[in-house]
Amino acid sequence: MLALCETETQAAADNFRQAMRHLASGVSIITAGTGADRSGFTATSVVSLSVYPPRLLVSIDERSATWPLIELNGGFTANLLSSGQKHLAEVFAGRTGLHGAERFVGSEWREYLYAGFALEGALATVHCRLEEVIERHGHRLVIGEVLGSRTLVAGALVYIGGRFTAL
Repeated sequence: MLALCETETQAAADNFRQAMRHLASGVSIITAGTGADRSGFTATSVVSLSVYPPRLLVSIDERSATWPLIELNGGFTANLLSSGQKHLAEVFAGRTGLHGAERFVGSEWREYLYAGFALEGALATVHCRLEEVIERHGHRLVIGEVLGSRTLVAGALVYIGGRFTAL
């Protein structure tokens, strides 16, 4: 016998959240802004949309303080975190009470014109120009045209089971 699917209830949302915690995801810090007017957040919804042409897709909560800076400056940088950068994942996830430019203090960052800030020592950085935005369910699905990227050889940081874990 077939089981009925849950409808759009709080229970369904909670169950979905629990199910997604079993999906291991890479951990990134998405940055935007210029100078002291900068912001960033920890993201696990970062996807390689296409290799040719190179495009990156990021899901951003519409309440994010970083979204207006991406929209204003027309770009962002995705910093894919290495296994030793768990503390930064916590900081940019808002778990330390720091906001905006305060989150960048204590780490080395390189600013890119229109494309936010690259974290020195990140597993990879991908600089993007804002190409398209799709609004759905309180989020912005942001498609970035890749302007450049760089990589390092290191272990990755992943998010699974509600925790950041070194891989």
